[in-house]
Amino acid sequence: NKEYSCFKFEKDVVTPCWVDQNHQLFTQRTVELVYKQALDNEKRRYLLYFGGSIRPTQFEYSGGARQSYHKHVIEKKHPGVIFSGGSEKYKESTFCFAPYGDGWGARLMQIMMTGCIPVIIQDYVH
Repeated sequence: NKEYSCFKFEKDVVTPCWVDQNHQLFTQRTVELVYKQALDNEKRRYLLYFGGSIRPTQFEYSGGARQSYHKHVIEKKHPGVIFSGGSEKYKESTFCFAPYGDGWGARLMQIMMTGCIPVIIQDYVH
């Protein structure tokens, strides 16, 4: 039905199901715990974080988003912006850059499960 949909592209984010390292689905209790921890963390150490690779010669990999991020954000050397490292930095960051790559990977769900706000730069994602 075009007039009714539970998904509203102007406000909703759809992510794949997240599974932990033991291949166990996160439960509602786990999700509530993660968000409680995120909300208890009043001030995060970093403003913006990206833990992926830039791939300077592969513009098609992310539609040029990674290269633009590097040029316009990382090269500015703002003290609240960090680049590279592991997924543990998501918990320490307010916003996390989430460009596309080879499709839906674990990054977007990892970002959301730490309470970091994803900055999604993808064609056809509003």
